[in-house]
Amino acid sequence: MLLFLVRHAESTDNYRRLYSGSGRDVDLTVHGAQQAQALGARLKKDRTPASRIIVSTMKRTRATAAPIVDAWPDAEVVYSDLIVERHFGGAEGRSVFGLDRELLQDAETSSALTRRVEEFYQTMLLPLLVEDAGDVVVVSHGATTAQLLAVIFADLHARVAAPPMLANSSYHVLDIDGTNRKLRGAEFNVESHLSGVSTARAAGGVSNANQSRLDSFFKK
Repeated sequence: MLLFLVRHAESTDNYRRLYSGSGRDVDLTVHGAQQAQALGARLKKDRTPASRIIVSTMKRTRATAAPIVDAWPDAEVVYSDLIVERHFGGAEGRSVFGLDRELLQDAETSSALTRRVEEFYQTMLLPLLVEDAGDVVVVSHGATTAQLLAVIFADLHARVAAPPMLANSSYHVLDIDGTNRKLRGAEFNVESHLSGVSTARAAGGVSNANQSRLDSFFKK
């Protein structure tokens, strides 16, 4: 089966370069909506329809998933709070530049994020992989998707270097042998669907470098 791990398209906080976790339920920008439409169109054109689409309950992921749902109307759609974005504590809504680590004292810890992502994997995703229940799409967030990928690699004993964090509306594709719990292959950071989307805008969002620096501040 194929597993698509999608990061949401550009949100208003991404555009404004603000930290935006589960404490800020923001919408997509117009540019983000175009990214989402391009993603849905490309999946419809190039891929076999998925059997299930699992979506974080936040506005930006729901809006990103909508064109995919339109493209594959027969897919079952499920929403989950377990894959919402990490809560950034006092950094929520603050600029990604010049971050004061004191603002992260009440942020969701790395261990807490890992626990809920593992719960999602064990209760909602792994049964689908084992049953080989058709291709699955998971539409989530940057930090959450990175953690989910780490959980999957650990369970499948896949010796694969972690790829860079996904850009807005890009995705990973994992080819998984669910019966034998093995990773057969993978495509990382797929964003070819964005070639027709205007690049006149700044991409916005938390860059890989900023996210890496932020992660080093979190309590374990």
